[in-house]
Amino acid sequence: MKVNVVKRKAASHKELSHVVYEIHDVKYLKELLYEIMVMELSSTPEISSPGKLAYNIWQEKEYHVDQAWTILKQDFEDGLFRVYFNGDEYTNLEDSLKIQEENELVIIKLVMIAGRLW
Repeated sequence: MKVNVVKRKAASHKELSHVVYEIHDVKYLKELLYEIMVMELSSTPEISSPGKLAYNIWQEKEYHVDQAWTILKQDFEDGLFRVYFNGDEYTNLEDSLKIQEENELVIIKLVMIAGRLW
């Protein structure tokens, strides 16, 4: 089935990317994120996905699926991005989903502000 995946920054209404993925039947959020991650790792970076392209160029290395999954889980647990599926926020990777054709998954990247106090 097809799932619309929208990536955004928290402080902006502008989309970073909007992609339609063909997903196998999944029941949990972690399975959905894993499927999307595998598809993005196997694709070549394109101008339409600036975050991925910039990160790959800056890092100058490719991640294996296991490494990428570990990083994704840690980022989710640390709250570096939020996941909304059909308008509902999901805060646990074990949350179950009821996926139907043309559902929308929104991933919002949160930008942390860091600085010096003095």
